Amino acid sequence: MKSTTGLLCPPAALSIFFLTLASILAPVSGLCAEEPPPSLSLSEAYQLALEQSEALARNEEAVRRAEGIYKQTVSTLYPQISGIARERLNDERKFSTSANLDDNDDNNRGGSRQETDRFETGLRVTQLIFNGFRNWYLSEAAQSDIRAQQYITERQKQLLYGDVAELFNQTLLYEADIKVLKGTEEVLKKRLGELSGWLELGKSKESEVLEAKSDLISVQAQVEQSAYFLAATKELLAFLTGRPAAEMNLAPDAPVFLLAPIDSYIASAEDRPDIRAAKTRVEAEEKRLKAAYRDRWPRLDFEGNGYAYQSSDQQGDWDVNILLSVPIFTGGRLAGQEQEAIALLNSQKLSLQELERLKNRDIRVAYVNVKGAVAELERLRALITAAQKSLAAQRRDYELGIVNNLDVLRAIQGLQNAERRYIATDFQHRTNIAHLKVAAGDLQ
Repeated sequence: MKSTTGLLCPPAALSIFFLTLASILAPVSGLCAEEPPPSLSLSEAYQLALEQSEALARNEEAVRRAEGIYKQTVSTLYPQISGIARERLNDERKFSTSANLDDNDDNNRGGSRQETDRFETGLRVTQLIFNGFRNWYLSEAAQSDIRAQQYITERQKQLLYGDVAELFNQTLLYEADIKVLKGTEEVLKKRLGELSGWLELGKSKESEVLEAKSDLISVQAQVEQSAYFLAATKELLAFLTGRPAAEMNLAPDAPVFLLAPIDSYIASAEDRPDIRAAKTRVEAEEKRLKAAYRDRWPRLDFEGNGYAYQSSDQQGDWDVNILLSVPIFTGGRLAGQEQEAIALLNSQKLSLQELERLKNRDIRVAYVNVKGAVAELERLRALITAAQKSLAAQRRDYELGIVNNLDVLRAIQGLQNAERRYIATDFQHRTNIAHLKVAAGDLQ
């Protein structure tokens, strides 16, 4: 075809052009291919979860709040200095000398005077001298609250490790389970092809083909089930780590773990952060109880005023007041405070006792699970070997006409079930190890 514009190319030239362009862009497209996301180990996932957790951030704020309460309590032990400005208004009254004992004006003694309005400014200093060390006990209790909250934050980090480890291993479990099911699916497809060919030759029955198809569809349904379980678990792990589920490329860690005697884990748990926090809270309530008892003691306060300006002719630029107060009757307020403090102390002691029992229970349960999984894995490895041999034997016997197709399919299912049980036990064993570490309070 002839061109009228001179811009059209013949078909051969176009073919050469596009082939040349494709050869140039092919390496570029290879370079632009999407790379798989970087692998993520359990320790890396845990570090991401520590940075992502709002619960830990709230615990950190709780520590700061406890520190603020401590500062407020300690401040009562120091002098308090404040600026004052006072205006005193009086009505026109006559005061006798006996009614004005603080009047130092000699000219007014023995007579009467007119009390006038006055305005004064200056500084006031107040200092608690003695109240039975009540505020000191309260400050010590507040300091114990800080330590307890710090222990709780540390324990929350350990519990977070257990949550991350469980979801991490569940994700790996579903991924491995899908691989096993996919392998079984390929075996059944191959088996179905063989049966279809033998059916055409008259060496197999249609019922055997239909039975193989039924087993294949069942396995495919199991693949879909594990797939959406995997997707849901990835989303849960993504919530903890902050990494999108689509970028989850988990790398399993080798479970190198030597099981020690159970007594060593129980002894290690004595220093578990939540146990230490409970003990510290008991100490705090004991100090608050002592502070409550000190409310019955006498209280001695100092107040000093220095005046920078006085509007009247008052004599003296400063005054000092010493106040001693002794509680005589409070309507049961002090008894109620003591009763409340005793109840709080007993409650904390009961919480500590319960926590000690829960600690021993958690360690013993996790220890039994870890120990039992080790023995189970050994048996399952032997089961897989036996199932593989059984499947090979069933196939040979089927070709010789000794067994039917149902026996072969059962052997395939037996091998699949053995492999799936091994995978489930293996990753549950890894999770049990994490639970044992958390229960003992030692993540190393």
